[in-house]
Formats: sequence, C-alpha cells, structure tokens
Amino acid sequence: MTPNQLLETLSAMPAEAPLVFATQEGAIGAGYHVTELKHAQVTSIDCGGRVAIWQEVALQLLDGEGRDHMPVGKFAAIVRQSIAKIRDLADCRMHVEFAHGNQGLRIFQLARPELSDGAVGLQLSEGRAHCKPAMEKAAEKPAIGDAAIAATAATATGAGCCGAPAGSACCQ
Repeated sequence: MTPNQLLETLSAMPAEAPLVFATQEGAIGAGYHVTELKHAQVTSIDCGGRVAIWQEVALQLLDGEGRDHMPVGKFAAIVRQSIAKIRDLADCRMHVEFAHGNQGLRIFQLARPELSDGAVGLQLSEGRAHCKPAMEKAAEKPAIGDAAIAATAATATGAGCCGAPAGSACCQ
C-alpha cells in the first residue's frame, strides 16, 4: 500500500473515528505518535548477484500510553502534509516500523483499513525474508510452499539459488 492509497481509503472513513493500528499481539497503545515518514531509495544486490533499485516509505510509530487513539482526520493530515513536503513520497510502497512497548523495532505490512464499531482498524502483519532468485524460479512452476522454494530452485537448476552448488550454505 502507498501513502496515496492509504489516504484514498481513509477519505471514505469518518474523520473523527479513532485510527487503531494492531498487530497479532494486539492494538497499538492509545496516544501513539507518528514519529516520522521516511522516504528512501534502496539499492540492493541479491544472492544471485543482481542489483535492484527501488523507493520505499517507512511510517514509524511510537507506542502510546494515552487515553485516545489518533483520529483518522489528524492522521490523514499528517500524511498529506508529508506528501506535500517530500517529493515522490505519495506513490512508494509503504511499511510500518513499530514495536509494542517501544522495545526494539519491527517491520510490518499494512492491510486495508476497515471501519468497525465506530473505529477504523488497520491491521499490521510481519513479513519474512525471501530469496528472490528462488522465488522467481518457483514462479515458473505451480505454486508451492515457502519452505520448498529454495530447494525447488536448486533442484530445477542443479545449483543453489545463487549459483553455488546445491546444498551449499548460501541457500540453507
């Protein structure tokens, strides 16, 4: 989800409704704070030696101990103001950085906000690391489970996901 997509969805929600972010462990504390929206250009190299470049946005939240969750309208205003000040922020894929009790920092993906019982809920889910070359190779075959992706790529090519011999430490 991009900041623009999030704003589009929130625009259909009541501005005064509380916006409640939640993880599998429960809701983020009322009184949470938007510490920053970060726009970054990322350059990476995968285990197959391929370079990729993309832009992304991180919404960082500080867990709260207040009485009320931030209203949808206030949160939307923060995002709109950020988009107005930072070029390219609006259309980049966004993730959330957060940890309950502000103990550490974890990365979450956003689900589509949903209105329920007068509050707008925004579920956060954790992603996981993936081997891009193995996933691409697996995409050429029928769908399989995540645990088998690297093994399937190694079997199909006779080599590990990064060109190393099958069974090497690279893809284990």
